[in-house]
Amino acid sequence: METPLFSPLETPRLWLRSLDADDAPFICRHFSDPQVNQYLLDEDPIATLEQARAIVDFFVQPKNDTYTRWVLVTKDQGKPIGTCGFHKWDARNRRAEIGYDLAPAAWGQGYMGEALKAML
Repeated sequence: METPLFSPLETPRLWLRSLDADDAPFICRHFSDPQVNQYLLDEDPIATLEQARAIVDFFVQPKNDTYTRWVLVTKDQGKPIGTCGFHKWDARNRRAEIGYDLAPAAWGQGYMGEALKAML
């Protein structure tokens, strides 16, 4: 496994850690949910564990260092509830796109704001 470009992060209610191979089942469940996918541009819901593994592999062993992804894990239950990260990271110009997604059960509770604050 590659060394992550960005370190794990912690917030009052969350741990943000890099994706790893063990996250494929969560990624499969998460991105097969139509509610999660409704706001993702040009992405079809995941239908197989193999597709989830391909997503994990993309972030675990990127072809370049312009992408990173954290899994949001709740401290109280130790369960993943979403992901967030930087896309098209440009360290020289200090710019990046931000991508994020959250399980519907966690919507409206301030988790993503908490996570994004830690990221930035």
